[in-house]
Amino acid sequence: MNFMHWVCPTCNHIVSDILTYEQVREMFDYDEDTGILTWKIRYGYKHPGDEVGYMEYGYKIHTTNKRDTGVHRLVWLWYYGKYPDQFIDHINGIKIDNRICNLRDVSQRENLHNKQRHREGKSLGVFFNQWEQRWDARIFFEHKQYRLGVYDTEELALSAYKVAQKEIEEGKAPGYYQPKNKYRFHVRVPKNQKSN
Repeated sequence: MNFMHWVCPTCNHIVSDILTYEQVREMFDYDEDTGILTWKIRYGYKHPGDEVGYMEYGYKIHTTNKRDTGVHRLVWLWYYGKYPDQFIDHINGIKIDNRICNLRDVSQRENLHNKQRHREGKSLGVFFNQWEQRWDARIFFEHKQYRLGVYDTEELALSAYKVAQKEIEEGKAPGYYQPKNKYRFHVRVPKNQKSN
């Protein structure tokens, strides 16, 4: 069997598109109204009617021959007869809502843009770094993580993320963003070495 391996851009999980359209149609049933993929046959401890996949990183994942595939990719294959050309985007931002009307084949840029709109109350690409007690900005692009720096405020970190996102939209790899903050990176000094 010829396998296609890649790294999922959203969860950094190694996945493989190993099942054919014929195999997916033979093994699974799909309900377009609920978006649930179920077993049509008995497979190991799975019985006909059982839901396909397990939860990981907020997505439903299915494993065949020790290779993982997102259930949303299997749904796409089941419905359209081929794997998506690029990335599957959940239009409403709910990662387990695999109704075909909620899935679309988009570029990484479009997928990142849609993610920005679905993060309620949290800034995408920004988190509080507990060790440094400051705000860290990071972005993923072409299966690589770029660290954009550590900042005193969430707003500065978010502005670095937005600049990097704009660079991606312009077709460039993200570079470092230097805000008007001279303490961009923080070096922790042990208590016994601190001077007054």
